[in-house]
Amino acid sequence: MTSQAPLPSPFPSPFPLALAQAGQPSAMPANDSLVLTGEAGLWLVEAGEMDIFAVDRHTDGILGVRRHLATVVAPGLMAGMEWPADSASPIEIVAISRDARVRRLDGGALLGLADAAALAALGRALERWIAGLTAGLARFFAPRSAAILPLAPGATIEVAAGALAGCPRGLVWVLVSAGSARYLGVETLLAAEHPLIPLTTDSWLTGDEGLTVAGYSTDGLMRTAHWWPRVRIFHHVWLRALVRSVAQAAKAEEWRLEKRADKTRDAIDGTLTRFARLVGEVQKPAPSHDPDNALAIACAIACQPLGITIEASPLLARRRSADRPLTIEDIARVTRLRVRRVALRGDWWRQDLGPLVGFSDDDGQPVALVPGRDGRYRVHRGTNDRDEPLTEALAAGLQMMAWSFYAPLPEGRLTIRDLLRMGIRNQTADIAVALAAGAAGGLLGLALPLLTSWVFRQIIPGHLESQLVQVGLALVMAAAASTIFKIVGDVALLRIEGRVAGRLQAGIIDRLLRLPSSFFNTYSTGDLALRTLTVEAVRKALTGLVLSSAMAGVFSLFSFALLFWYQPAAALVAGVLFLLVMGVSTFVGARQLKAIYEGEAISGNINSLVLQIVNGIPKLRIAGAEDRAFVLWGKVFAELRGRMVRMRRIANAYAVFLAGYDILSLAVVFLVIALAAGSDMDTGAFLAFVSAFSMFMSSTTQMGRAVIQCFNVAPMVQRAQPLLDALPETDASKNDPGQLTGGIEVTGVVFRYDREGPKVLNGLSLTAGAGQFIALVGPSGCGKSTLMKLLLGFEQPEAGGIFVDGHDLRTLDVQAVRRQVGVVLQSGRLMPGTIYENIKGASEASVDDAWQAAAMAGMDSDIKAMPMGMHTVLTEGSAALSGGQIQRLLIARAVVARPRLLLFDEATSALDNLTQAVVTESLSRLSVTRIAIAHRLSTVRDADRIYVLQEGRVAESGTYTELMARNGLFTELARRQLT
Repeated sequence: MTSQAPLPSPFPSPFPLALAQAGQPSAMPANDSLVLTGEAGLWLVEAGEMDIFAVDRHTDGILGVRRHLATVVAPGLMAGMEWPADSASPIEIVAISRDARVRRLDGGALLGLADAAALAALGRALERWIAGLTAGLARFFAPRSAAILPLAPGATIEVAAGALAGCPRGLVWVLVSAGSARYLGVETLLAAEHPLIPLTTDSWLTGDEGLTVAGYSTDGLMRTAHWWPRVRIFHHVWLRALVRSVAQAAKAEEWRLEKRADKTRDAIDGTLTRFARLVGEVQKPAPSHDPDNALAIACAIACQPLGITIEASPLLARRRSADRPLTIEDIARVTRLRVRRVALRGDWWRQDLGPLVGFSDDDGQPVALVPGRDGRYRVHRGTNDRDEPLTEALAAGLQMMAWSFYAPLPEGRLTIRDLLRMGIRNQTADIAVALAAGAAGGLLGLALPLLTSWVFRQIIPGHLESQLVQVGLALVMAAAASTIFKIVGDVALLRIEGRVAGRLQAGIIDRLLRLPSSFFNTYSTGDLALRTLTVEAVRKALTGLVLSSAMAGVFSLFSFALLFWYQPAAALVAGVLFLLVMGVSTFVGARQLKAIYEGEAISGNINSLVLQIVNGIPKLRIAGAEDRAFVLWGKVFAELRGRMVRMRRIANAYAVFLAGYDILSLAVVFLVIALAAGSDMDTGAFLAFVSAFSMFMSSTTQMGRAVIQCFNVAPMVQRAQPLLDALPETDASKNDPGQLTGGIEVTGVVFRYDREGPKVLNGLSLTAGAGQFIALVGPSGCGKSTLMKLLLGFEQPEAGGIFVDGHDLRTLDVQAVRRQVGVVLQSGRLMPGTIYENIKGASEASVDDAWQAAAMAGMDSDIKAMPMGMHTVLTEGSAALSGGQIQRLLIARAVVARPRLLLFDEATSALDNLTQAVVTESLSRLSVTRIAIAHRLSTVRDADRIYVLQEGRVAESGTYTELMARNGLFTELARRQLT
């Protein structure tokens, strides 16, 4: 402890004289320290501030890491703490001065203190001390899983096992009169040993069997001679809980470092795996007897055919929550996969449904179900390294529900080539079958010209009727075989297209869901929907184009070879005619290109306009503007049809060219054959040449149309490219935030929506402690809603930072953060479905959880009065509900998952005062940080701190009483409602 310089006495004190006379004041310059553990006295902080830290004490006596717990602001109080006799002292509680003046009090004089004003001041200072210590400790523990039972001074309540009891506001001293409880859910309190324990809004008791508690006030306690022993008991409980919290924090830090090492190791393993794949020596994940790792290994094996690497490392096991085992949803979140539950019905094992993860019906062990090269499933168990064919008996031993996986698109900017490469991954067998079937069909297609030549050369001149029958049978067999190869090739193509479509469409939707919100501000809903569908249209056009062109090319090669066999000169002319068709097709495609580009843009505008008109029909009718809406739509639609007419004219001209081209090309070939020097083609050879030429020109025409399709695809690619260029807001480099405590710090944030625009936020700074209720008020345009967007990670600040639990939001997985945040916006909407589905949202809440959330939002009685209760179906727009009911359902949705942070943007503007009081009271029972934008005084009156924003900065801050006393901007805003 740094020495304290005594000050001359008497020295002015903010405390009553009777209290100040009990000790001698001392000055503590900045950074001077005072060790509170091992001391039994009290210190009054009469000026400046004292920061309270928990400091690790190592075995060698050296002090280690500091953890900030609280700040004592004058006029305040600090109390010495003694470790319980049965506990070690691995932690020191140290107070660091910020130019403070403290007064050490004489304990004996305090026990005999009779002055009422002095006792009241001492009690208030003691409450602030206990509240500060409790808030600093509570943020280390897991959030409450349920609402608390309120306990007020003078009340007695019974607490069921597992239920929570706490103080909704202020501080209450709790007497454990029967049974036992756990302070903050961890430190056991017995009635005989802990007669009175203070609870604040940040602390709670978890009930065990037969718990009964009674509440007492600080004023009543201070009038007895037992207040100091009760404070010492609280310090003992608090110190034990602090040791637990420090141990948890150490484990969390160890987990963070291990996770960082795991990430580095996984990156190295991935690089080595890619090297191993070059020589085909990729090993399967090692088996595990840990059920969590067994599940991870089964998922890793199932995802290998999809090109997804899942490292079945302890990282996944550590990712699970403490109260439940690892699930496939946990693995999907860690690896950023999309999963879907599927039902295994009928003869599913005889079909190719893609890789699956199922579970044994007897012991629930996970198994990977992977299709083999022969198309049959093979079973891989995560607990051993063996695999076996999936038989009907093994399939009957699996649970009905399994999990299917969807691979995400690669991170970074993408091209159409990247999409096609991903789509055809692991489809070599089907591609080979399609090409082989095309080649076999092409070879069989030569049977007709060759046999025709044989008939006219040998059979007809020789009157060989029996051989003619054999030739007919051969042609029938060739046609049948060609049909079979055609079916085989088409089935292979369908399999390829189906897989490509499933992978890419799922990947595109997944990509959309991962894009930052700023991307969606650039495009209207209708235009964005059309661009999304354009990706599928591009995929369909390109896969069909590539595959059909490949098949046509195979046919044309065989036909062209036969042409050379019969007449090289005419074959060269056929080659020139082929180039002519390609040239004309290129010219036609280029002529259509401009009209297609303009048409694609107009189509997006029409889609957006139609969607806006449909959504705005009630407003159009009120304004009598239906005719103007029709005229607006008709103008744009007529422009689109004009582009389409121009395209059709060009297409019709091309069709006329092809119709005349078939005849003219045949005439040119006849002329070349007739004029060719030394031509000695007989009738059989001539007919065979003509037959082969017809097949060649048919393939040429098909390839010409494919060229035009290439030009048609180009505008679609350009329309879809913004979706592929946009980067997801979360990538593998972002850190998992873990379980949040709800602490928010905004430091010097500068933000503008446009680089050339004005600053919406200009150096904004504010703090929200874990569990605090923060209100944001101010005139319109001051930046309140913009700050909400920044807190949710929808926008990024130009300067400054937003910190969640001390971590920069830009370095965190923002989606993992949002999963622990409940949001209610003034313009929020319900989705079509049942009330339960609307409250449940994307969480895993049960019906009972939904009822609890509805009760917190004051909506439970309304739902019970509905025909189907929680299962009442709501339609689009929810016309059957009032604005207040909709807001209450949105509040229920926000709190159902027990978030650690609630963001409300005028969330109670449509509620009456009584309902708002119910909602406020319910939310105050939750250990959750609340940040609310509001204009109604009744909403912000109970806030722990109100921040008044003006021109993007904090103009004023304080409690409601403090701000009203300043007679500033807040007072001016409040008077508009009070008058």
